[in-house]
Amino acid sequence: MGTRCNVIFTEAEDPRKWKSADHTILYQHDDGYPDGMLPFLAKFVPTFMKYRGWYEIDHMSAQCLTQLVIERRRILRRCEIRSAKWDRKYHNKKLNAIKKGKESMDNFDYHLKQSKEAYQRLRVARDTPETEITNYNDVLGHCINDFVAGDAEYVYVVAPTGVFAYDTHNVFMSDNIEDSSKWKSLLNKREAKKCFKEGYLPPRYREDESEAA
Repeated sequence: MGTRCNVIFTEAEDPRKWKSADHTILYQHDDGYPDGMLPFLAKFVPTFMKYRGWYEIDHMSAQCLTQLVIERRRILRRCEIRSAKWDRKYHNKKLNAIKKGKESMDNFDYHLKQSKEAYQRLRVARDTPETEITNYNDVLGHCINDFVAGDAEYVYVVAPTGVFAYDTHNVFMSDNIEDSSKWKSLLNKREAKKCFKEGYLPPRYREDESEAA
């Protein structure tokens, strides 16, 4: 089961009052934990603001969704490359054993077919850009919602005052999932503001804590 999350872009100054102003809600099916999402948002939001020039949730949420989809496909491609390489190596090893008389010829056609299929998977994964849809998984993982998902374990709120992160496990799968007063804050206001403006991350959420100042 993936770690679901929502990313909310709101015009509200107070992130806990996100529903009181114009907002957009994105849903991510897996890898929604803070160690993954906060580094992404800390890089994306200041970069968007730099080139857009001002805070504007429509374009920001659209670009965020685009980047999340591309990053997910990039990860899936890497996983598929590793899997295909392993499968091809395994079946080629079996074919060599059969040719040397160490294993029965009964499975030769099977291993030959599997080796060819693994090679084809490897070619597709290597040669296809992340922007192209090639399989079932490429059309899943993200969507636009008008509500906070009941199975969201984390909610991230991008507001004019900062990038905020919340743990929602205490209201997980309940009717109170959108009651932000029950969400557990993971960043204080100073950290959230610095994350928004400077891409700052507290050491506990940096990908390599040994490089933390």
